[in-house]
Amino acid sequence: LVDEAMESLLPIEREVLRHHYFLDKPIVALAGARNLSKSWLSRVHTRALAKLRQEFGQRLQQREVAS
Repeated sequence: LVDEAMESLLPIEREVLRHHYFLDKPIVALAGARNLSKSWLSRVHTRALAKLRQEFGQRLQQREVAS
């Protein structure tokens, strides 16, 4: 379920979430490595989480309807 939801994200969104949550790296480290601003990557992070919330919400609704 998580893998499927992650695939719905843009590549940069997936990269930010993977680095931050799965590799336990701060966003500022990824920003430095990619030569991007921390504030821009923070917005990407926020947008990606919102997309995941929406995706999970839709999937839960589909399961409830199917039950």
